[in-house]
Amino acid sequence: PLYAWGGVLIIESLRAPTARCSVGAGVAAGLAFLFKKQAVMLAPLAVIAWILTRRWRWSGATGRTVIGWVLGAGLAAAPMVVFYGARGQLTPLLEGLVPISKVGAYATAMENGPPVNLAVLVAQVMAQLAQTFPLLCAAMCVTLVGTVWRPAIVEDPPGARGLSRVVALWIACSWLAGGLGGGRFYGHYLIQCLPALCLSVAFLNWEGCLGRNDGGRIGRLVLAAVLAAGAYQLVEVAAGKGDRYRGVKVRHLQDGRTAPEAVGAFIAARTSADDTIMVWGWTAWPVYYWANRRAPTRVYKALGSLTQFNTNTAFSRGGPTPFVPGPLAEEVQAAFEGGRPPAFFVLSPSFTSTFANDRDPLESFEGLVRLLQRDYRPVATFGDLTVLQRVPG
Repeated sequence: PLYAWGGVLIIESLRAPTARCSVGAGVAAGLAFLFKKQAVMLAPLAVIAWILTRRWRWSGATGRTVIGWVLGAGLAAAPMVVFYGARGQLTPLLEGLVPISKVGAYATAMENGPPVNLAVLVAQVMAQLAQTFPLLCAAMCVTLVGTVWRPAIVEDPPGARGLSRVVALWIACSWLAGGLGGGRFYGHYLIQCLPALCLSVAFLNWEGCLGRNDGGRIGRLVLAAVLAAGAYQLVEVAAGKGDRYRGVKVRHLQDGRTAPEAVGAFIAARTSADDTIMVWGWTAWPVYYWANRRAPTRVYKALGSLTQFNTNTAFSRGGPTPFVPGPLAEEVQAAFEGGRPPAFFVLSPSFTSTFANDRDPLESFEGLVRLLQRDYRPVATFGDLTVLQRVPG
């Protein structure tokens, strides 16, 4: 929602400027970035849109609007800056908000992955987007053909041509966000395209699409694509597969909960607020949230800290992610050997089921494996997650 509000308010502050709108755009965009780094694509959207709309002489393309954006972004970050600054921890905060070294390592890990053909990758991502949101992508085609690059045959509503181009720019920025850090384009990144795709429906221009000077041939092809997309979506819904995006990311149990949600409830009922837990594997990451429990150390994700980064993409399995011994592994092992070790350890098979590992890198973490075998016992399984509880004494 914050990403959607950020994009909409950026466009609105350029179209009909007010101080409230421009500052609100900065606040929404700033908060979106704090929650998810891919929201950084709102920055190039704002810059490019400002340059374009200044050429088009939009009333909001002024320095005052930019100042409002920057002020709003500062307000979004202010509470965290004050909180961490009062504790002398501004450097860790900055490293967390702008993790250049981590992002660099995440991106360069792809050098060990499979070779990528750029043209094939573009085609795969476009097909992925169309398959996930077929009707909205068809509507976007109507917008593009009918308004963005059509010859000026029919009269546009005031500002519609420029607005639709800015919305198309937002779609492009959101689409590129899925490739940040190595071009992985995972299916669950597609949700970032949804606000701009929905907004493109506001600029459907059948008259422009069908009235082009090519005799309407392209327009008729687009109309056929829209009808085909509608039929495809109806078939998907009838087959129980209409919620394709949800199926990409979320795996539900029979009671409707996700596995991490069920594990979180299980752990929360058996621990106190000052107890800690540790999870291992990608699909277990949300357990921290659902259990409302912290990790015993700063290492709450093994991937990229206790192992190498993954090299798989939405379209390839990638290479292995071996265990990385060193100070971080020693810190985690020390927490399990300390006076108050984690109450639970949650194991996900994602290192072997999702990433290209013949064996889980946990098996190479011999010190932790020894402690888990000695002090922990499996007590429950929810979906693909196995819950190990520490045995008293």
